[in-house]
Amino acid sequence: MRSFKIKATFFLLGSKISKYPDITNKILENGHDLGNHSYSHRELKSVNKESLVYEMEQANKTLKECGNYKTSLFRPPKGEISLSMLRYCMNQKVKIIMWSVDSVDFRAEDSKTIIENVDPDKIKGGDIILFHDKNRYTLEALPFLIDKIHNKGLEFSTITRIL
Repeated sequence: MRSFKIKATFFLLGSKISKYPDITNKILENGHDLGNHSYSHRELKSVNKESLVYEMEQANKTLKECGNYKTSLFRPPKGEISLSMLRYCMNQKVKIIMWSVDSVDFRAEDSKTIIENVDPDKIKGGDIILFHDKNRYTLEALPFLIDKIHNKGLEFSTITRIL
């Protein structure tokens, strides 16, 4: 995707940052943004405050240890939020980032499905498109989607730049 010269925001799990620090550093070296996606991807909407704080702070700690990177962006696992999560994020000046277009790529069985779910003809400025890293079909769909979106005159950007 480097050939497209676009920047993105990657929301990473702290446990994966610890396991794959080289990938995290490569993301940073290429000028992308990083955000917190919790430490373990456990369901946070119903955990107690101590567990929530652990998930958030442990992920931030691994980011700092890996690339001396600090983020104020958080995407909750499954997009599920609770009142205690909102309070914590407000108190810590953390911005909860959601999405407006879901590729549903985590369960897609081909790139065509991902392209249909994103539907580049309906993408508009300011949309945040959600992708995951676990499906090879996402990588197949991205060049087509990027071209179609660029051809509409739209640019890609990081969340930090938008805010």
